[in-house]
Formats: sequence, structure tokens, C-alpha cells
Amino acid sequence: AQCMPTAAMVLDAMAPMYGLLGWDPWSFQAVSHNEDRTVAAIKQYTRWGVSDVYFLAIHFGKAEVVNSEVKRFLPRGCAVLNGQVLRDVDHVIKVIGFDGDFGVDRLMHSKTHVGPWPDGDFRRWVISDQSAIDASRFGNIALSPPNTLYAHMTLWYNQHPPDATRALESGLLPTNKSEPELGSPAYHYSPRVGTAWVVVLVGCSPELMSISAVNSKFKQDSMLHLADADRFVKACEEDWFNYCRMFKEQGADVPWPEYPLPADKA
Repeated sequence: AQCMPTAAMVLDAMAPMYGLLGWDPWSFQAVSHNEDRTVAAIKQYTRWGVSDVYFLAIHFGKAEVVNSEVKRFLPRGCAVLNGQVLRDVDHVIKVIGFDGDFGVDRLMHSKTHVGPWPDGDFRRWVISDQSAIDASRFGNIALSPPNTLYAHMTLWYNQHPPDATRALESGLLPTNKSEPELGSPAYHYSPRVGTAWVVVLVGCSPELMSISAVNSKFKQDSMLHLADADRFVKACEEDWFNYCRMFKEQGADVPWPEYPLPADKA
């Protein structure tokens, strides 16, 4: 995004969807904010539920969110630490998260990264998507815009070694070491530190700054060309009611909620 939405704007935009379930996203543990809710930050180690089927499955009674941990399993059930006993449990999926691939560190013969460069060697480039959220602004929710910038950045610094040397000698690039006990290789940065090296490398080259501006505008223009706000919301609304129809066919006898995001909010 050329003008990145703040976390407060994101939370306000999502409030109608969470309100459908009687939830207030501003009260979530991952959210910190000021008293009048004009400034916020979101920090957590998983992505939060934002899909239509997530909200509608809970609304129609097809899903339930229980914030607790399993204490012990019972025949077709389990007791959880908050005192509840969950019944009619036929399947359990244990989600253990992600560990980075330490084979990449071994391939690069590195234990430390300087920005995206193994041992500070700008001729080699290793990038990993960040596995957590820690932000007060959100520039994108897809990988294609930053990946386009990374491709330009990789080529630029390979073709312009003096710029790479200047970035390294500035002392501004963060370093990162592997943490095997956390499943985190050297190339895997926390969100804020990972964003920091991108800012430094873009800032060290005026040419990359101009590419970044063009890239952001291209993404925005292409989206608006394919689907302006009215067309986009109309398609989303149709999908919303397709899910409602699906749950009704499965026997859910609950009133269909209106689509909660009007075009003027898109």
C-alpha cells in the first residue's frame, strides 16, 4: 500500500464481522491500544481469523472457539484447563506450528545473517516470510508485492557492489543468529527486525525507493482496474451468501446475517 493502513483502521474495519459474534477485536489479548482507541498494535504468533467462512461457521453453530489447553483426553472427549469438558470429539488435529529449515543455514555455511545476506555476503540472498504479526501498520496481506521488491533488490545489490558495501558499513542492518531451541534458523527474522532490514536496504538506494513507489502504485491500480470497490464488495457479498446457503443446506436454522462490509468501507 502506498499509504499503509494503521492497526486501528484494520481493527475498526473488522469490528462489524467480529460484532456478528458478539466479540470486540479491540479487547483481544494480542491488541494493545491507547484509551480512545485511535492508536493500536497487534502482536501475536499466529494469523487471526479473517475469512467469511470463519465468522459464518461460528454464527451458524458449525464451529466454536475455545481458548484453553487440553488437560486430558476422555472417551470421545477431552477436559481442558478452563474447566470445560468437550464431548463428541471424533477427530483431533494437533497443530504444532512451523520450524525453519536449518538445511539452508548448512548450505550457506552460515550461523549469522546480516539483513538477508548470509554472513554479510551480499552475493547470496536468503529470505523467509515472517511467521508472526507485530505491527502498528499493515502494508500488504499478500506475498507478491514484497517479493517483487525483493527481486529488484537482489538484482540491484548484485549489480552495484558499492551500494551493498555502503549498506554493510552503515552499521544499520540488523543481524540475526540461529536459535535451534526455538526452531528458528539464522535467515528467519522476527517481524519488526525483518521489516527493519528492508527499510535500510531500500533507503540506501534512491533507485530502489523509486521502484518501491512504482510497485505499490501498480498493485493498487491493477486491483482497482480489475475490481473497483463496488464490484469487489458485490463479489464478496455473493460469496458470503453462498456460505449462508451452504450452512442452511446442512440443516442450520439460523437467520442469515447481512454482509457486514459496505462499499464505502472497502
